[in-house]
Amino acid sequence: MNFGTSVFHSIESEHFDVLGEYWINELETDPSKEDFGDSTSNIGVGGFLDHGRNDLNVWIGNVFYDGSFTPAQKIHESGKKSKSLSMNWGVKSQFESFQDVLSEWHMIDSAGYSIPQGDPDVLELKDVIKQNNLVESYRFTGHYQYEQNFISKKDVPVSLRKKVRTDSSKYEIYFADTLSDSPAKLSLSIGVRGGYRTYNEEGWITPRFALTYNPRAYFIDQDTNLYRRNIKLRASSGLYYQPPLYRTMRFLDGTVNPEVISQKSWHNVLSADVYFRMWNRPFKFITEVYYKYMWDVVPYEIDNVRIRYYADNNAVAYATGIDAKINGEFVKGVESFFRVGILKTMEEIENDDYYIYLNSDGDTIVPGYTFNDVAADSIHQEPGWIPRPTDQLLTFTLFFQDKMPKYENFKVSANLNFGTPLPYGPPSYERYKDVLRTKAYMRLDLGFMFDFVNETTKLESRKVNFRKHLSNLLSVLTLLICWAFKMLFLINGCRILQADIIPFQITSPAEE
Repeated sequence: MNFGTSVFHSIESEHFDVLGEYWINELETDPSKEDFGDSTSNIGVGGFLDHGRNDLNVWIGNVFYDGSFTPAQKIHESGKKSKSLSMNWGVKSQFESFQDVLSEWHMIDSAGYSIPQGDPDVLELKDVIKQNNLVESYRFTGHYQYEQNFISKKDVPVSLRKKVRTDSSKYEIYFADTLSDSPAKLSLSIGVRGGYRTYNEEGWITPRFALTYNPRAYFIDQDTNLYRRNIKLRASSGLYYQPPLYRTMRFLDGTVNPEVISQKSWHNVLSADVYFRMWNRPFKFITEVYYKYMWDVVPYEIDNVRIRYYADNNAVAYATGIDAKINGEFVKGVESFFRVGILKTMEEIENDDYYIYLNSDGDTIVPGYTFNDVAADSIHQEPGWIPRPTDQLLTFTLFFQDKMPKYENFKVSANLNFGTPLPYGPPSYERYKDVLRTKAYMRLDLGFMFDFVNETTKLESRKVNFRKHLSNLLSVLTLLICWAFKMLFLINGCRILQADIIPFQITSPAEE
């Protein structure tokens, strides 16, 4: 049994002033004039200022208790069958406090500019947020899990054939034998979680189960050695409730909706883990197929580097896809892996229908752009299912390590990430418009590591002098400098790429 307690404190600040301006000038176009190409008069000016002074103070403290119990394994009289069980349980009490002071406004002097709305002497700015929120809540949770393992042993005849290819020929090898007491294992895990949150007086109970099977499977290598092929097949299903934290409950205008309840999902997964040998080295292949149906979903959208929640459980959604990953020593002595994922996730928001208004000319009325703004007809639109902000059809990740020839202590790693376009839309906080797509994303990171003192050597061999260490360091630096100059002249014709600088935000785990 275990008993523990923890306290988490986070102070977050989001301070920014983003200023943008433009000038429209008339230029001198007569080449004979001395001021050719210069500005002769200003015919327009505009700009905007986004201001924010937001501060969040978070306190989260909890106490928890958990325990486990594993009785003795029961073996059948024949010795061919056995079963074992294990149980674990726990309870947790948590206090949460969020003090959030918001001060944010936008001043626009351009299309859609800020103008006096009522009093002609008062200028009303756009999206003014002035709030001082205090949200405190207690949360009580508990869980119980029961796991039963069944092991069956029997004599199994094995007949295997393997094709072997070499540079000069190909041939087949055979293996036939009867294996005694070949085991197979079946595991059943059943559990339940429950909880209660005082802020909105919400309780929940979520059952779940998992079934795991390890079959009898074998393979042979080129030397006719027999190995057990470690295969694990797993099926799991369950309900999952995600109680809201403060950020999920905050509207776009900074007010708090105390009626927000847990987001719920029914999650189903089929997976397989296969351990195998290739090039006389161990490898592991993992794949998962999943489907998740969600309801009482809180829609959100990504505004630059911020996640803006709509603070209302007014959507249903689903996510389905497949993930596959293989890792092992593709180069002897260093680990590498490849991963590919396919995902489709959509959501349907309640009451997000709207009307398109047409004028007498049959043109769509766009405020501020069309001269004829008198509506003569309208068209009812229902967006239906739209992609969620994380809807990314294909992702690919590669992490590959290698050793430098003649310098075995010098290792190079490459980390490649690729993702197909993500959805986005105009900054209007109308989710149905977020159906445009960004460009595909790709990032490549290169890493270098040099082991000056090889841990595999004996202690006496480590007593090398400083000059040898310095010589090794200079050799590595020379290789790096040569490699850097080579890449500089090869990539994009020696052009220097300039990256945009964007603001960033640090969020705590409590607010993710």
